[in-house]
Amino acid sequence: MADETRSLWEIYDSEIEPWRKGRTILVLIGGFFFFVQLLTFAAFTLGGNLERALIFAVNVVFFWFVFYLIWIGLHWLRWVCGGWNMIVGFCLIIWGWRDENGIDAVLGLICFSVGVCFCLSSSVYFFAKRQRENMRWKEAVLVAGCCVLVLISLGTGLVGLAFIQHQRATEASEFANEAADHIYKDRDAGWALAHVSRRSLQEDGQKRLRYYLQSIRSLGTFEQISSAHAAVRTGLRLPNRLSSDAEVISKAKTEAGWIDLHARLFDEGDGWQIDRMWWTYAAGPESSVAGQ
Repeated sequence: MADETRSLWEIYDSEIEPWRKGRTILVLIGGFFFFVQLLTFAAFTLGGNLERALIFAVNVVFFWFVFYLIWIGLHWLRWVCGGWNMIVGFCLIIWGWRDENGIDAVLGLICFSVGVCFCLSSSVYFFAKRQRENMRWKEAVLVAGCCVLVLISLGTGLVGLAFIQHQRATEASEFANEAADHIYKDRDAGWALAHVSRRSLQEDGQKRLRYYLQSIRSLGTFEQISSAHAAVRTGLRLPNRLSSDAEVISKAKTEAGWIDLHARLFDEGDGWQIDRMWWTYAAGPESSVAGQ
C-alpha cells in the first residue's frame, strides 16, 4: 500500500501498515483462546467430566468458525465477539474481586481487553477491510463443511457417551444394591473391605470403614432398603482408559426411623469400588403422611 493511498489516520498511527498490526492482534487473540480452550478441555476430560468436555468442544468449533469469518473480512462479527468478550470479562473481574479469585480476575481483564481490541482497534478494522477485498467464498464454504463434519462427529460422541453413562449408572445402582444388602443387612465387614477403593485404603479407609459399621449399629435393624439411584460422571484416564465415579443414594427404613444412604463409588476399569459411605436422617413415606 503506497503512502499516497493511506489515510492520515493510518500514517499517524504507525509507520507499520495498520493491517499488519491488526493481523498480529488477531493472531495473539487466537493464540490466547487456543491455550485457554486446550487447558479447559484437558481439565474436563481428565477431571472426570467427559460429557462437559464434548459439549465444550462443540462451543469451540463455533468459536473458531466465527473467528475464521472475522479473519477473512466479515468485520461486523467482530462487534458481536467484542461485545460478548467485554461482558464476560467484566463479569469475571467482578466475580474474581468478590471471591478474591486472582485467576478469574486476570482472565476477566484479558477477555475485556480482547473485547476492546475487537470493537475499537483501528488496526483490526483495516485488516478486516483488506481481507474483505480478497474474500474467497468457496474456501469459506469448505471450512463451514469441515466444521459441520466435526460437529456431527461430536454429536455422535455425545450420543455414544450417553449410552455408556446409562449402562454404567445401571451397573452402579446394581452394585450399590448389593453393597446395601451385605453392609446394612448382613453387616459383612469382610465383603465391605474387599470392595473398598485403593484410594480410600490409602487414606486410612479400613479404620474409617470399621468406625462407620459401628455407627450404623445405633440405627438398629434395617427393615427396608429401596433401590439405589446413581448419578455417574465419566472421564479419561491416561493413556486410553475410561474411568467413572458415581454418587448413589437410597432410602432405608430402620428401627431409628427413615434415613438416606449415600455412597461414592469409583470404577477405574476393574469394576465398581466403594470410596466413601455416609447416612443422613430423612422423611420417609410414613412420616410424610403423618405430617400432613
